[in-house]
Amino acid sequence: MEQAKKVLDRCSTPNGLFASPKMYNAVYARDALIASLGGLPSGEDRYARQWVKTMDTLMDRQSPSGQIPNCVDTFVTTRDRKVCFGAADASLWFVLTLAYAERLLGPFEEFHKAAERAMIWLSYQDAHEEGLIEQQEATDWMDITANRGHVLYSNVLYFAALELRGDVKRAHLVREAINGFLWNTKSGYFRPWSWKQEHGDWFDTTANTFAIAFGLADPEQTESILGYVEKNQLEQPFPVRVLHPPILPGDKDWREYYRTEHELNLPDQYHNGGIWPWVGGLYVAALVRAGRREHARDVLAKLSLANRLGRRGEWEFNEWLHGITGEPRGSAHQCWSAGMFLYAHTCVEQGKEPVFDELESHQAQLLHGVG
Repeated sequence: MEQAKKVLDRCSTPNGLFASPKMYNAVYARDALIASLGGLPSGEDRYARQWVKTMDTLMDRQSPSGQIPNCVDTFVTTRDRKVCFGAADASLWFVLTLAYAERLLGPFEEFHKAAERAMIWLSYQDAHEEGLIEQQEATDWMDITANRGHVLYSNVLYFAALELRGDVKRAHLVREAINGFLWNTKSGYFRPWSWKQEHGDWFDTTANTFAIAFGLADPEQTESILGYVEKNQLEQPFPVRVLHPPILPGDKDWREYYRTEHELNLPDQYHNGGIWPWVGGLYVAALVRAGRREHARDVLAKLSLANRLGRRGEWEFNEWLHGITGEPRGSAHQCWSAGMFLYAHTCVEQGKEPVFDELESHQAQLLHGVG
């Protein structure tokens, strides 16, 4: 816990959380806001303040159409200033973590207008009026992977944001559309993407575990998804490999930029079957929500070992690890690796997801006329 907090402190700046102190020393919306899932429930003011500063930085650069930037890189004087857009999930994380924070800490009125504008922009991404966001290829967190069209990851976040905002009717419609377009009964998990007559067949660990942790998957789906993870040993050598089976040259989802983008996305590496500690934290939360608390505690211990690894020293909280060897790769001292370790620890200690469990309990009481 203390080592994770040290990383978050190193990533903390007057402008919000940097993705890492050196390699990614800028405000990246998804990295910082995902990390905030760990900081916000902790009750420590310093993490709430960093979340507010991050939100301020992103809101101040919101586009005229309402889109939230994916990256604000204007703070290091030795390189060109830039604000980057084009990510399907940056606006989703802005809206989602605002609603998440308000359920824990009370209202943040200063962000409401920006969130409403972001929601309008998001609604325009449903060009076919089918209830699901549509996106271009490789425009979410797996930005070297050929997700496209109706993508599970983005639409689970859309569902969660609507739920947290109290828009239960629209959330229900998104859930129904996800089940209609993306649930694969034969494989027993949600497909990663679907578009026209094509769809992905591989297992997206991140998106499927978000579906569990954020309450989209029903109990039967939850057991089926977790059964797939166990059967294919995706917790090995560390939690958790984010794609299975890896996409190989010649497969329909293979792209040559998997090879040419710094050779990052070769099989068992990066998004293509690599291990991402932040997703390991999410997987722990999914296990807790599924009632597998002892298993979650065991996985949390393995996740601690993964975060302890380093190429130059201990407790590097690396960006990712090789999917077979477990060798640490990428940038060290990643805010989301540290933040999601705190998130996982909180879920295990409380025996619940801090917000979504309470939300569903309240909805159940309303349904049965209690409270």
